[in-house]
Amino acid sequence: MEPIKARTVGLALIFGLFMTAGINTWVVDFSLSRNVFTGSDFAHYCEATDAVRQGLSSPRSHHRSWIASQVPGAFASAYGIIDGLAITALISTIITIGALFLWGWVLGGPLAAVLSAVSVAAFAPLVVLTRNLTFYPQLAAIISLTAWATAWLIERRSLGHLAWAGALAATAGLMQMQGFFFALPAFLIVCAVALWARSLKTIATRMGVVFLIIGLSGLMGQKAYPDQGYHNSIEAEVFRFVKTLNNPLRTTGSTLPPVESCDYPLQDGFRWDKPHPMRLLQAIGCMNELRQQADERLEQVADSHAVQAYRRHRDPWMKPLGVAFLLAILGLRRRPAALVGLLITTIPYGLYLYYGVVDGTIRRLTLGFLSAPIIVGLAGTSLKHALNRMIGNPWATRTIWASVVVWTLMLFGAIPSPVHPAASWRDVIPTINEVEDSITWEFSSHEGQRLCHHAMQNDAEKGVPLLGRLGSQYARSRHQE
Repeated sequence: MEPIKARTVGLALIFGLFMTAGINTWVVDFSLSRNVFTGSDFAHYCEATDAVRQGLSSPRSHHRSWIASQVPGAFASAYGIIDGLAITALISTIITIGALFLWGWVLGGPLAAVLSAVSVAAFAPLVVLTRNLTFYPQLAAIISLTAWATAWLIERRSLGHLAWAGALAATAGLMQMQGFFFALPAFLIVCAVALWARSLKTIATRMGVVFLIIGLSGLMGQKAYPDQGYHNSIEAEVFRFVKTLNNPLRTTGSTLPPVESCDYPLQDGFRWDKPHPMRLLQAIGCMNELRQQADERLEQVADSHAVQAYRRHRDPWMKPLGVAFLLAILGLRRRPAALVGLLITTIPYGLYLYYGVVDGTIRRLTLGFLSAPIIVGLAGTSLKHALNRMIGNPWATRTIWASVVVWTLMLFGAIPSPVHPAASWRDVIPTINEVEDSITWEFSSHEGQRLCHHAMQNDAEKGVPLLGRLGSQYARSRHQE
């Protein structure tokens, strides 16, 4: 494995900055249809951001993580709600691409790192991270960092790497309960490494660090999810996902019995503010039962509009990514630690991408596709090794780096190709009109919408445009083109 030094982290940030700038000023407009922003449940994020701006101790409608609200809330104090969320999305995308660079570096070296960062532009669900008015860009950044740290831990297995991976995994759960799906594999590796030592003293020290992280995570969980009851139970989260399949079932005329809950109240499930190990085992059993019910429904909703829209983005990539994944495995066959790192850190994303159709919104696609650039990067490294054997190292190196340049030009549309941002097979990402809809929310029956309306009205009185200053600039740039 190539060592990661301060210079490597600097390179990661440089790639994150330049790729985010290129994506946000050019590629993203091919992926969005009408509006300049995308997202979902805008009222929830709007209200939580405004609550931070007002100096409150928690969100008033209790739907989102209070910790995730802090960064957009801080920006909103100076720039308004929309710009607070939009600036946070830009910063989060820079961190995400930088994390993908480091993740690729750990598993495959410099070539894999560069290809991983550049290949973000290939996947529309990732491209729109810069325009996502939710807390999902922050979650994408944290779980990408967690995957990098986990892969690094498998290679190095030191106390420092263990603490770093554990802390990032805990933060993923604090950002959003869905972070649990990506934090759990990381925690399993952290615990395995903690117990993989020759002396009892080392094991005790490492497990002490693990329990300290879990304890601090529990304390922070009380801040992240205050007074939310079952809302921050992971079983409740999965239960709601499965229930959403009833919506497309109704459009196809199919019916199924109501979704059966667990054998215990959802508020007694695994919660980040009470991370009890026994409740975790209980939660895994419950989620498996819910998964089986999801499978039954997935068989009947294949023709629904939501599922078809989701699959139009996902399915064209499945075969190419499958081939790339096999190439990546072949390339790592002589490096068992890196191979384990690849499997442990990418499989959760594959499962999430498969079951994300339960919800069928862009946020599921975005999180699920995060490992796709890594697979492309490692496949490129495997091809380089094959070229080394065929034509010799100097020529192989020149050929492969020239190919990286061509690949980048193709992704940005400078060279006509099947991966051109405007390729006919690509489907546009659904955009939100809830920002405009907020004007009509003054007397809404939903508390979050009423609170968001007042927050947006306060911005308007201060001269902030409806789309914010960034959104207005995005709209003008698109119009000029």
